[in-house]
Amino acid sequence: MNIRRIASSAIALFLLATGAAQAALHPGDKVQISVYNHPELQTQAIVDAQGRVSMPLVGAVPAQGASESELAARIQSRLASYMRYPAVDVTLMSQSSDMFVVGGPGGTVPYRPGDTLSTALTDVETACRCSLDESAGDTSRIRIIRNGVALGPFDAAQLRNAGDAGPAVLPGDTIAFANRPIAVAVKGAVKEPGTAYLSADQPLSTAIAQLGGLTAAASNQVLLRRDGQLVQIAEGSPEFSAAARPGDQLTIPSEEHIQVMGAVNSGGQIALKDDFTLVSAIYLAGGPNKWANLRHIMVRHRGITSTYDITRMQHGDLSENPALEDGDVVFVPEGHKIDWRSFFQDFIWLRFLLPNGRL
Repeated sequence: MNIRRIASSAIALFLLATGAAQAALHPGDKVQISVYNHPELQTQAIVDAQGRVSMPLVGAVPAQGASESELAARIQSRLASYMRYPAVDVTLMSQSSDMFVVGGPGGTVPYRPGDTLSTALTDVETACRCSLDESAGDTSRIRIIRNGVALGPFDAAQLRNAGDAGPAVLPGDTIAFANRPIAVAVKGAVKEPGTAYLSADQPLSTAIAQLGGLTAAASNQVLLRRDGQLVQIAEGSPEFSAAARPGDQLTIPSEEHIQVMGAVNSGGQIALKDDFTLVSAIYLAGGPNKWANLRHIMVRHRGITSTYDITRMQHGDLSENPALEDGDVVFVPEGHKIDWRSFFQDFIWLRFLLPNGRL
């Protein structure tokens, strides 16, 4: 008989004989995989959150709930396409002390002796810095997957209301959330554009919160596509706080902005409004600080830098207060100290000089 076949049969018989004493594998467990007479295929692998291990040639192999000998047999079966009589040995090197979360916020949480489902859910919220009530995971349908067997479902709210901590959890358990039933597509100026999953009673505003919230550039007007109709709604309007519907799509446009930098009290991005001017930008940036030089303010507009002296506006020269556009950059340099306080206190009379009474 071929020596490889003998070796393969011997290893297989040994693993089968010892398999009863082997623990089931869980995500996070580390194993060593050896292939007889093929040292180039020896590898160490960690069972991933989906319960698989990966190795050359065979790719990802299901491992969760399997014993070492069962995983070896699965790898051996796949290697049969590449070599004659493969002999595989799998050795458990270390076991995970973590629990794994799939669906909802995802991730891992550490196991502590005495943990229950309720304490594990608290740890999930701490890890994701989020509220599970606003996450994509349906907290009324939570399952615990252990050794390939699903326990539950469990309703977190019912457990909480009954004062029940829920079942005990163990290292290597996977806490699995089903998605909430209503999918809302959100794109535009949100931190994590994508799909939010909501319960039937949750409002559209929860979809944005679930995806990280609005960016600094977000407009307060939201486009809602519902039942084939596109409507514009304001953040905080009744439609925005009403329950979402299946198929809803939200688009959050970005407001036009300018950048104000230099010797101002609150520099950064400023939302651009109609008839927006240089003085408006400085005013909304908190006003100039005591070192500001208002006679040499630089404005980068359409790739060209120009300098303005807004103190001339005290003498009626409104050409020193140009209109600004999206993407313009305003830089207020430091320089000679001037009486900017009295200048900016005179905005009342300036409003009468400017078109539409705007700064």
